Amino acid sequence: MALSLAPAPAGAQEELRIGTASLGGAFYPVGQGIANLVSAHAEGISMVPVVTQGAVENPRLVANGETELGITNANLLFLATKGEAPYPDALELSPLGALHPSILHMVTLDGSSIDDFADLKGKRVAVGPAGGGTLSFLQRLLEVYGMSTDDITPSFLSYADGFSQLADGNVDAAFA
Repeated sequence: MALSLAPAPAGAQEELRIGTASLGGAFYPVGQGIANLVSAHAEGISMVPVVTQGAVENPRLVANGETELGITNANLLFLATKGEAPYPDALELSPLGALHPSILHMVTLDGSSIDDFADLKGKRVAVGPAGGGTLSFLQRLLEVYGMSTDDITPSFLSYADGFSQLADGNVDAAFA
């Protein structure tokens, strides 16, 4: 989708939507900050952050015009433009720039039997919200270790809920 930044008629406001993620994810506050800056400093444009399912969904939302912008991970943008899983068809998208590096964190409790990634096999794992970017990273790492999500018991939870479930002993590890 092309975006024209031609001056709007006097007094007119063009409203743009930016796809973020769930309220507990990292992309929502980043999107809120971007929206605030655009609204405050781009004459004739206001921006609204939209709560979405996250990094996997945002390329689809932009491609089908539901949002004008969306925050995603570089690996997901690449897959989306190539039409590779989880995207059945190539999406016509253009990146605007990088925001920050994404690092996958695995957290366990002190005294856990999980000492490295391979120890996740057979464990209960909070993998982040369905549709979020964490699951995409995790699936790639599982492949590197000869595993798939069938080798773990995934719990699709917000990051905060995943860490609460870890603290309560309901999962053995949590990712963010």
